[in-house]
Amino acid sequence: MKGSTIALLSRAFINDSDDARNTPAEPFRDAALAAGAEVRVHDPRVDPATSPDAPSGLSRDLEGVLSGADAVVVFAGHMEYRGIGRGDKNRHALQE
Repeated sequence: MKGSTIALLSRAFINDSDDARNTPAEPFRDAALAAGAEVRVHDPRVDPATSPDAPSGLSRDLEGVLSGADAVVVFAGHMEYRGIGRGDKNRHALQE
């Protein structure tokens, strides 16, 4: 993982929720960082201003998080993520 960029989509524990307590995304993020990866975290539901469980650097910019990522990991299937990578021009698409 060293030197790679990972887009981690969803800090929340449950689809379409803002509940970030006990999320499996946290140990994954910590392990990836320890292995030398850059990890960008996006969640449209978790508000960094009000959630004590939000990591520093949590982004609301999905395009920015996906841009240049070597890998994408989805932890909760928020509706905003459905269709990513399917080539739909009205949605964000991963670069191949």
